[in-house]
Amino acid sequence: MPRRQRRQGLTTGKQAECYANEYIALHLRDVNDGKTYSETSSESREARSAAESAEEAGEADAAALAETAAELDGKVQTLFRGESLRGLLLTSYGFSEFGRKADQAATVSFLVALVLLLASVAGSIHAFRTPKNVVVE
Repeated sequence: MPRRQRRQGLTTGKQAECYANEYIALHLRDVNDGKTYSETSSESREARSAAESAEEAGEADAAALAETAAELDGKVQTLFRGESLRGLLLTSYGFSEFGRKADQAATVSFLVALVLLLASVAGSIHAFRTPKNVVVE
């Protein structure tokens, strides 16, 4: 009996980007010979229209045209779902990059705050240790 593989979730933005670009996009290129959702959708509408016209005219190839239209419609659905998922994953990646940059900015801000705290402590120590009658020019 074959062992089931454990599926791992995408836990980082970089993983989401890689999955979207290296897995989903690669498979979407194979769906309709590299054609996009828009191209395939137009092709599907034209095929559906041709199939309906052939059926109304009673042509012999109406069933084959309808089958081609149905196949193209399936490809349209696959491309739509794949591109939607890819877009969601890339959006997640984009927001993870915003988070990473915000984390860096927060780290810099805390370091600056620490330096300012040390400077204020040093200033207070200096103020308390310096006699009041000393004039600074």
